[in-house]
Amino acid sequence: MSRIRKLIAEHMVKSKQVSAHVTNMIEVDVSNVVNWRNRIKDDFLKKEGVKLTYLPVFLEATVKALRDFPH
Repeated sequence: MSRIRKLIAEHMVKSKQVSAHVTNMIEVDVSNVVNWRNRIKDDFLKKEGVKLTYLPVFLEATVKALRDFPH
């Protein structure tokens, strides 16, 4: 390994040892969203020409939450 790559590797290991690394998990019942998507996904594909994913639903919920609780 070159000197710079060794330094980068050492810094990456040090970062992992020194910095706090946190994982947060939240369980959410999205069965209503799944049922809704399954009900309309074929019509949506025919009308819009693209598949309906879960991303727009989660983005809308995130935007609404940020507007309701900006701090």
